[in-house]
Amino acid sequence: MKPDYDMLCTSILDQNSIQTNWGREMKYLIPALGTFLTTFMCKYPEQAAQKLANIQTIITHLLKPDVRMEQVALKLCSCVFERLG
Repeated sequence: MKPDYDMLCTSILDQNSIQTNWGREMKYLIPALGTFLTTFMCKYPEQAAQKLANIQTIITHLLKPDVRMEQVALKLCSCVFERLG
């Protein structure tokens, strides 16, 4: 993985930044972040598996009533089941 993509992936998967990166204030950016995360899981499943706990936290966070990004959460869930088992 290129260093720039690795840095971006690290920043969106950081446990301390999940609330801010995936929060309600970012609702217009969340679909793009979801697409990036899906691509990451498909292209680099071994590295994504190491971040599975954080990915699960993101999915749970996206399903909360105050965030309401169920569509993105379900796409991420689908990718987790298909690629990470």
